[in-house]
Amino acid sequence: MPETNWHVFRGLPGAREENFEKLCRSLVRRHYGRFGRFRQLANQPGVEFHLQLTEPCDLGAPPRWIGWQCKWYELANGQDLGAVRRSKIIEGIEKTRKHVPGVTDWKLWTHHTLTKVDQEWFFALEKERFPELKLDLLTATDIEDLLVGPGALLRETYFGELVLTPELLTEQYKLAAAPFTRRYQPEVHVVVGAEEEVLRRLGDQSAWELLSKISRSLRKNCADVADLTDNTKNEIRVEVKSVLDRGAFSADLLDNLHAMLGKGDFDTVQQLLMANPSQPIRYERLLSKLRGARSDGAPLTANLVADFHAVSSALRKLERSIGIRAMAVIAAAGEGKSELAVKVTKGEGEFPGGVLLLAGC
Repeated sequence: MPETNWHVFRGLPGAREENFEKLCRSLVRRHYGRFGRFRQLANQPGVEFHLQLTEPCDLGAPPRWIGWQCKWYELANGQDLGAVRRSKIIEGIEKTRKHVPGVTDWKLWTHHTLTKVDQEWFFALEKERFPELKLDLLTATDIEDLLVGPGALLRETYFGELVLTPELLTEQYKLAAAPFTRRYQPEVHVVVGAEEEVLRRLGDQSAWELLSKISRSLRKNCADVADLTDNTKNEIRVEVKSVLDRGAFSADLLDNLHAMLGKGDFDTVQQLLMANPSQPIRYERLLSKLRGARSDGAPLTANLVADFHAVSSALRKLERSIGIRAMAVIAAAGEGKSELAVKVTKGEGEFPGGVLLLAGC
């Protein structure tokens, strides 16, 4: 087995801290994700990701709940953490205890092994400040142990020949698209239904503007309903508030999903979809009460309920679309298959584009 080349890792595009976290998260998910409920959200307080075990595995058995904090400290091997980094570690444990209170095991994952003094300080925290948690330390050695089996592909994509940089993708795209440059003219290109469908399957943010549209409608209807139902009976106001709370939550969810699509963070998109399954929409009695009370807010509340149905439909479509692993575009010769492939794999903005596969075009 080839030795892990950390020089290649250091040369990857993007911040090393983020790449280190992504590598650790991917290794844990690939090896252990099937043994429990794996969760990872953007800006997760305390831990970057956590796993609530539902089946026994090498990490332990239920009801253990394990959280990981990953830190790429720019320290030489053998250099102490220092007071600031120590305080950040304590802060991370405290935030975990507050925001993910079920966690039983807290693991700090660093590149280098901590010094003896830092290790003694870290493990003393378990006894002195966090007796309800089992603290543990992981290093690059643990990464190497996981770069086998389900994690073998990550050895090549982070340390070996399968490392893809934006520059390499751009170069390969130009080579693959060169034979079609005369046939594909961006200035006169017209987006057709097949292209829109492909972009939705790829999770392209521009193809999911529906999420933002529904979010805007939710926020407007919530504001209008709140204004027009302020003087209704207390019993009705309580029910209206639950509708408004659901509307605000749904709008935030749609905005988060749209933002994560823009970042290409499909792990978080899937996490958000899994954490927010479809809920029943049963507001017939409330609408009847508002109409009976001659409330001016009755029509707009009905619009808000219609938005809830639109949310459920959009989330189902998004989940189905990004869950499809492969699709084929079939058409006769000369009907634009090559131009479509050139267009949807072209890099735009921050994104380097995809892989261009042309067979029988």
